[in-house]
Amino acid sequence: MWEDSVLPLNFTLASVLKSLARLVRVRDGEAVYGLGFKCGFCFDLIVQNAVIDFFMRCGEVDLARRVFDEMEEKDLISWNSMISGYGNNGRVNLARKVFDEMLDRNVISWTSLIQGYFKAGDIKEAKMLFDIMTTKDLASWNVMVSGYMDVGDVDSARSVFEAMPARDAGTWNSMISGFCKAGKREVAKEFFDKMPCKNVASWTIIIDGYVKAGDVSNGRCLFDLMPEKNLVSWSTMIGGYARNGCPCDALELYKQFKKQGIKPDETFVLGIISACSQLGILDAAESIIHDFTEPQLFSSLRIVTSLIGMYAKCGNITKALQVFRMAYRKDLLCYCVMITAFANHGMVQDAISLFKEMQRTNMKPDGVAYLGVLTACNHGGLVSEGWKYFKEMQEEHGIQPSEKHYACVVDLLGRAGCLKEAFNLIRNMPIFLLQSFGVLCSQLAGSIAMSS
Repeated sequence: MWEDSVLPLNFTLASVLKSLARLVRVRDGEAVYGLGFKCGFCFDLIVQNAVIDFFMRCGEVDLARRVFDEMEEKDLISWNSMISGYGNNGRVNLARKVFDEMLDRNVISWTSLIQGYFKAGDIKEAKMLFDIMTTKDLASWNVMVSGYMDVGDVDSARSVFEAMPARDAGTWNSMISGFCKAGKREVAKEFFDKMPCKNVASWTIIIDGYVKAGDVSNGRCLFDLMPEKNLVSWSTMIGGYARNGCPCDALELYKQFKKQGIKPDETFVLGIISACSQLGILDAAESIIHDFTEPQLFSSLRIVTSLIGMYAKCGNITKALQVFRMAYRKDLLCYCVMITAFANHGMVQDAISLFKEMQRTNMKPDGVAYLGVLTACNHGGLVSEGWKYFKEMQEEHGIQPSEKHYACVVDLLGRAGCLKEAFNLIRNMPIFLLQSFGVLCSQLAGSIAMSS
């Protein structure tokens, strides 16, 4: 549009900013805001409100405040955007200050502040505000229900639910989801059965509750009864099978999914990768990935990291490294998976070299990264290097070793015949790890036997 010299409308700029906010593209949003100035929308209320909302959704609360303060005219949307924005960014005290400065408030103003207090964990203040509201709508009642459920107060949520003059599908879904999260699946099922008009989300929530609790059988029964399924429903059931160690069922259900003609997303692909990884069937995994995975999905770090893990578990370390090197950007988890893959395949120097490469990027290693490099040292019998990394993780990064770290170093020392050092390490373990004392002693005995 801009290249064709067509000037945008204020609604056009507002729509673009809303889309950019979902992608958290701050610089692009700032450019659109600058374009608005060039087009004469610097004092346009619709554009300014959209800019406030954009900055708040991107976490740039100070920039949002600056726009708000510079506005010559403000309406309820301007004030409410500031209240909800501050609340969503953990600044409920500033939200309250804006709320108190308002001359005219509506139900959205009250509801936004209540939601902010729930997010901040101040349940008492949220309830007090709700109780003194002169006018309550369905949204405000729903915020109370979901707010109580989010903090695990199912009894208070139920009391609010029973006092509601009207309910919608969102109300029922919040109750079902909350009881599932609280581990009360039977109560969740009761609400599900009583629900007058179930939607796809209702079915998916209760199915998710069952599969997360490990009850894939009942989850599947509900899945088969669904009158309508969407991508989230399929992902929930297939991913549930994969997480519960039922990869064959996951791939069998995938065959049915393929007939639906539904375009998959990242969550779906991750579930398939997990199932194939468990079964060690690379051919099937690659076929599925090539069937559905578009180039932009490979830019997803979660997809890339899962693929590295899959190839490593299936024994194809060359392919795992190829995917790792192809990744445009890498985070700590990505490095950890590759380091661990090298270590588990006995590629000691490769694991140590990659660990050092990660450190050169100024990425701070965590306990998982150190466990990977310690495992490599163990496989290679590198005692001095193992000691070095074990001390480094504590002295330079303040990472408290877990029983896995201790087990790895004890095994390394035992195999190398450094029995005195191994016993001293076990003896000086923190008190909270003493429950592993017997296991480590047995492991040390095994290491001694192997070394001899």
